[in-house]
Amino acid sequence: SRKMVEVSDADTVELILWDLEGLTPHQDYPMDYLYGASGFIFVADVNDESSLSQLIALKTRFERLPNFEKAVKIFALNKGDLLADQLAAGVLSKFHSALDEIPPEFFFHCSAKSGKNVNSFFQRMAGEFFN
Repeated sequence: SRKMVEVSDADTVELILWDLEGLTPHQDYPMDYLYGASGFIFVADVNDESSLSQLIALKTRFERLPNFEKAVKIFALNKGDLLADQLAAGVLSKFHSALDEIPPEFFFHCSAKSGKNVNSFFQRMAGEFFN
């Protein structure tokens, strides 16, 4: 799919999105489609430890792509609105070492249901293409 993101009054970026949602860990991801990608958005369900594990495994796999180091990387934890803060902290603490390396400005808690922070991470990504 495509998403148009206005970065400034004069600049708009068209993001082309490859949604890998629904693929299970034993399925192969279309790595050939990802060569040359300028950015990656990793989204996990904060209520589901296997989703967080899969995000970390996917990130590790993508690190082998030649373009990954220079690409913009956004990490979003979805469904935080459905989880008590204490429980979220407990779930996330299990993944602390893997998530700790992510700069805070590229890490978002979001809710696809309410729309909270969804546009924020698209804005962040699009804005990085002008930096």
